[in-house]
Amino acid sequence: MTLIMATNFNSTATAPIGYADTAPANPLGFRVGGLGFLLPAQGNCEVLGALPVNPIPKTAPWFSGLLNRRGTIVPVIDLHRLFDSTAHPPQKRHLLAIGHGDKTLSLWIDDYPQPVADIDEAPASPFALPDSIAPFIRQTYIQGGQTWLELDFEAFFNALGGLSFCPEAGL
Repeated sequence: MTLIMATNFNSTATAPIGYADTAPANPLGFRVGGLGFLLPAQGNCEVLGALPVNPIPKTAPWFSGLLNRRGTIVPVIDLHRLFDSTAHPPQKRHLLAIGHGDKTLSLWIDDYPQPVADIDEAPASPFALPDSIAPFIRQTYIQGGQTWLELDFEAFFNALGGLSFCPEAGL
């Protein structure tokens, strides 16, 4: 099963790419462990069906491998492993592709993306964020006790691109 989501909310020319000046009216969000992430307002997102992920030797533990998405090779990232999460990921997780064409990256997520209603801006995250994502958080929101993070996915993905090989492997 493939679920394609169009996440097109109103945006202004002065806002960073993918996000509006204020919280979108009905954003979609997904969870990884205890962290909630809002999907980019202007972007392509797709929950992928059961596609095989091909592991690549001598890469970082959080780099699950590559998959073929309609002829495009897409890297797959396991955020649980990247964040050194002590929580065990759910046995049934989903792959979420974010981006378009050769600028697509896929993430393992805990459940299908859900609408996030009635979110309020928070001055900062109420807990310490993993070092690997803290520099890429644009805004923090609160909804019913759940923290939702607006992540600069493009900058985050670019930063991950330089970290995918294990230095101890000599690569």
